[in-house]
Amino acid sequence: MSKGRAVRIRNSTVIISCHCFSIRNLQYPAACGGDSLLKILFMKNIDLVSSKYTLLICSNDAYEDAWDPLFILLKRYWLGLENIPIILNTQTKEYKFDGLNIISPQLYKKHFNSKMLPWSKILRDTLIKVVKTKLVLIYLDDFFLRSPVNVDRLNKCLEFMEEHPNAANITLATCPQPYSPTEEYPWLVKRSKSAPYLFCLQAGLWRRDRLLHFLRDHESPWYFERWGSLRGRRYLDDFYALTLISEKQAIFDYDASIQGIKQGQWQPETSDLFFKEGIDIDLSKMGIITLNNDKRKIQRNWLKTAWAIFQSLRP
Repeated sequence: MSKGRAVRIRNSTVIISCHCFSIRNLQYPAACGGDSLLKILFMKNIDLVSSKYTLLICSNDAYEDAWDPLFILLKRYWLGLENIPIILNTQTKEYKFDGLNIISPQLYKKHFNSKMLPWSKILRDTLIKVVKTKLVLIYLDDFFLRSPVNVDRLNKCLEFMEEHPNAANITLATCPQPYSPTEEYPWLVKRSKSAPYLFCLQAGLWRRDRLLHFLRDHESPWYFERWGSLRGRRYLDDFYALTLISEKQAIFDYDASIQGIKQGQWQPETSDLFFKEGIDIDLSKMGIITLNNDKRKIQRNWLKTAWAIFQSLRP
């Protein structure tokens, strides 16, 4: 790279030249000029923001109708979210929201059939190629917030993960027993390895390298939770979750079981939430699930299913 002047920004050195600027081996074209270039720098490389974790939102191109209400409510109820790197983990589409640092990796834009890529494969590729932080907060695209995030308690969970290197995950929601209390906080519990849904896809903090180890590329979210939880029993990692503090979630207040997406359609009570929050969206594009649709049978290839389960449970 050609010579240039060095600029010190939050303990990161950036070399600026007349042709390009380089940030941690990532290069972007740039024109000469300090102020405009620095503005581009902050817009393009949110990795320079001093963040303990990355917010990774798992989604799908088919669910882009959920993105506007999702980020409207996230920005409304999550104090300080503008300072956190956000990755919208989907196949090919790009999305921006004013005031938030959202990266759409578009890793499969040139893939011949991106719709058929397994959920775990997409997540793994994103963790390897895009996520730079040691901790990642996994969050699904239909976790629509209803009240402010308990940021103080979230920060305490981050500190706990940093102080306990054997902690692979903290599920930031309540969990079924068995579990045991921790000495640090009355609302934080250590889960038993025999607990159901040891691998849980409620909002949760994960250690990036351990999550990569746990993933199997062929798995859907449901396989990861069901069969991954059985795999988790043979690991030495520790898993944590929250106890019920009130009727609401201790950190995030959402209820995807009644206000979210199911089988590719909106749950009926989602429209009430959007109306209450002043969100105008056309629900007819995805449709609202009915009682008949909710009970429809899913045709399975049992030989394929058996092979997938074997792949999930093998050492």
